[in-house]
Amino acid sequence: MQILLVGVERNSFAIREEGADQLLFAEDIQEANNFLVHVDVDVILLDCGRVAGHELEEKVRELRKKTDQPIVVLVDSGESGSRALSAGAQDFLISESLSEDLLRRVLRYTHQLHATSRSLEDLMREVGQLKDDENPFASFFNHCPVGMVLMDLEGRLVRSNAALQTMLGFSAEELKGRKLSVFAHPDDCGQYQENLSALKAGEVGYFETESRFHRHDGQNAWWRLTLSILPDPSGRGQYIFGLVKDVSRWKRSEVNLQKAKELAEAMARTKSEFLANMSHEIRTPIHTITGMTELLLDTDLDMEQSEYADQVRFSADVLLTLVNDILDYSKIEAGKLTLEEIDFDLYEMCEKAVDLVILEAHRKNLEVILFIAPGVAHRLRGDPARLRQIVINLFNNAVKFTAEGEVQISVESVEKGDDRCTLKFMVRDTGIGIGKTGMARLFQSFSQADTSTTRKYGGTGLGLSISKSLVEMMEGRIGADSEEGAGSTFWFTVTLKTQDKANLFEDLPADFFSGLRVLVVDDNASARECVRNYLEYWGSRVEEAQTGKDALERMRRSVQEGGDPYALVLVDLRMPGIDGWQLASEVTSDPLLSEMKLILLTPEGSGSGEAKMKRLRWFHGYLSKPVKRSSLLAEVFRVLTLEYEPELAELEAAEETELVEEAGEAPERPAGAEPKVARILVVEDHEVNRQLFKTILEKLGHSVYLAADGLEALEAAGQTRYDLIFMDVQMPNMNGYDATRKLREMGVGTPIIAVTASALQEEQQRAIAAGMDHCLTKPFKKKDLLPVLDRWLPGVSAPSDPGEGVPPQGQAKAVFDFPKALEVFMGREDVVRGVLASFLKTVAVQIDRITGVVEAGQWGEVRQEAHSMKGGAYNLVAPSLGDAARRLEDAAGAGDLDASRSALAAVEEEYQRLKAAAAPYVSRVPDERDGYSSRVMPTGQ
Repeated sequence: MQILLVGVERNSFAIREEGADQLLFAEDIQEANNFLVHVDVDVILLDCGRVAGHELEEKVRELRKKTDQPIVVLVDSGESGSRALSAGAQDFLISESLSEDLLRRVLRYTHQLHATSRSLEDLMREVGQLKDDENPFASFFNHCPVGMVLMDLEGRLVRSNAALQTMLGFSAEELKGRKLSVFAHPDDCGQYQENLSALKAGEVGYFETESRFHRHDGQNAWWRLTLSILPDPSGRGQYIFGLVKDVSRWKRSEVNLQKAKELAEAMARTKSEFLANMSHEIRTPIHTITGMTELLLDTDLDMEQSEYADQVRFSADVLLTLVNDILDYSKIEAGKLTLEEIDFDLYEMCEKAVDLVILEAHRKNLEVILFIAPGVAHRLRGDPARLRQIVINLFNNAVKFTAEGEVQISVESVEKGDDRCTLKFMVRDTGIGIGKTGMARLFQSFSQADTSTTRKYGGTGLGLSISKSLVEMMEGRIGADSEEGAGSTFWFTVTLKTQDKANLFEDLPADFFSGLRVLVVDDNASARECVRNYLEYWGSRVEEAQTGKDALERMRRSVQEGGDPYALVLVDLRMPGIDGWQLASEVTSDPLLSEMKLILLTPEGSGSGEAKMKRLRWFHGYLSKPVKRSSLLAEVFRVLTLEYEPELAELEAAEETELVEEAGEAPERPAGAEPKVARILVVEDHEVNRQLFKTILEKLGHSVYLAADGLEALEAAGQTRYDLIFMDVQMPNMNGYDATRKLREMGVGTPIIAVTASALQEEQQRAIAAGMDHCLTKPFKKKDLLPVLDRWLPGVSAPSDPGEGVPPQGQAKAVFDFPKALEVFMGREDVVRGVLASFLKTVAVQIDRITGVVEAGQWGEVRQEAHSMKGGAYNLVAPSLGDAARRLEDAAGAGDLDASRSALAAVEEEYQRLKAAAAPYVSRVPDERDGYSSRVMPTGQ
């Protein structure tokens, strides 16, 4: 049997070729018509599951014009099926209850029924020529297992077979002359009469319908009627032939399926509610664990205790992630997850996603690259939170299974329209990869490509499943390309609306940095390519160097040969051989290269460890890796156009203050500057959580009052005015919702923060509806609490610990502290020795220069030289010289000649003392007459 399938997806359909059956696929009606011209098919299956109304009928009629072969239509409801039958289809099936066995039986039955109908038409032509006792049609008609009927044009029965008589419970004599419509259910009789009238009028060649009928015993049942006109030799129709089949069993199956579906939906709702409640119960103890661990880590612990506490906090965070994943999965499964549609910026979304999870990658020394292709629309409209969740899931997955190498996140444009665009996100790693067998299990719930990885790497397998569901909700696709041992690339596409707003990067002229010669120094090729693409898009001439040695050679060659030196050099901090700091030291020491501007690229999260190095001013700018496009544009523009470096100025001021305080000069608080302390009421039934709130808030300097339930909260608020109230929503005696409503009725206008362990949006909406001002989700940490306090306690700040930051009294100022200088330069003894030698040589020149300009009264130049000397001395932990230079700077600022002379003498004295103290650490203490030598003593000499 040859079956033509129209509009059916080849790879996802329920029927397969079997035996002598042959399947032909046509994408649409036009292609089906082409098939029918050249190929004889036995039956046609038309998929109209996503088509309704007149469009469905038109498709059937259009196909019917080209063929008289039987047509079976896939529909989504019985109503659509009736429309298909009235348009000329032989049969219909409801997609939701479809199975391969049912489909195959219906197609065979329809084919056989159509063949039977054809045979009957041929036999009826001979009815008038044969005698009744010689007519083979009589035997076939009477013994056919399918009900058959011959009616006149008014619908009265002329003849019926045994199968129909058994179905209705009447004999042939009782049925003769009666209309078939008398057996139809009253609600379905009207539709039957309409179809019959259309048949008689020639509007349709035949029709098929399913409807209810009455049996002789009064029971309701379902039949399928197929009626067609039988023309006489003159071509005029005189009789109607019909096939009648009892389909009650199939209908009962449909009813049972519908009930099963409703039961499954009810169970899904119950499960969703259960998981929501359980998530609340689980979050409460997690909140206690994370909160108390955070407080524990703030205490004085030894290394072993801190490690144990970190492990507890890490495990609690893992458990919280699992709870969130299960909750998301249940909401998706229950159809409760909805997507927002708000304006957002693609660059900001991607950068925040990377910032949230990059520390683990840098902890494993992985290179992370974020690249958004030029020309990609970045002002979009959609759900940035869920989009960020997908990126984070894929990024975390890549980091988890990558031991060394890199992880790259890239975004490119697939299609762009007037108000919509399709973007493709890719996350590529150099990890363990996935074999062919594992690829088949990707994106399935609670599954990983290799079950053995669960024990080694951890994870539940929910992340990819949730990502797949979210992508499909955004009308996109998700997939992966991988080879075992060669890394993986996970990708997904989404279609988003674009905003009708200016695009900074697209509006920049292509020659914005035209002619700018730039050198990118990085041992990672992908990272270099990312920065290069960005800069070349803005018109720069970009070259690359893989090592510090190669970079130095290129920089010197650019100055010596063509007179076209690099205007800007971007240097990676971590490189084998010569790293970023060593490269900068060489550049600063070389007069040929000193005019080149340097930008340091440092891994995200390492800024605190590098902060003190910034005081050397070797670099003109700093960028965190992965390099973000907006940050790159801003920093390059700043370095090329501005001389003032606010970050370094603030850092220098802070470091100078730190050194002054270490020397015993504690700052004094101005009169009247005492901060205001807030009165905060914490309403929480859990004893440990109450104490956790109390500890955190009191450490922040606030006064905390506790209540165990809503009733106690009403009593407390009725007696005392509070600046802020934290209200747990689930408590005995009176919950947080009812307590808030009562407080608002009492006229209490204090901001109330709902504290809930439920992450459901409905719960937060309920809290706002009850009169609360904000929601804080448990578990939370101190860092989560601070923005809430800043927002709802305007003008209120916590007093700092009066003992905090006050240095020990009576310390003498040191001439030079080599151990502390080592700390400043992160233990790099070679760097300290080289910087110290260079600084002593520079100060000698400065003293000579200052002597001349002081007498000339050029106070601006005196201040500039003294300020530079002061900063260098403090950086090298030489506070005595730093203080002397500061006094000189102040005297020059006041234009006081005598004070300047006295301060200059002190500077010369402290310089000699520092030179003597530095002698053991440098090969030769330079003098103002000496040339500079960067050679340093080996360690230990």
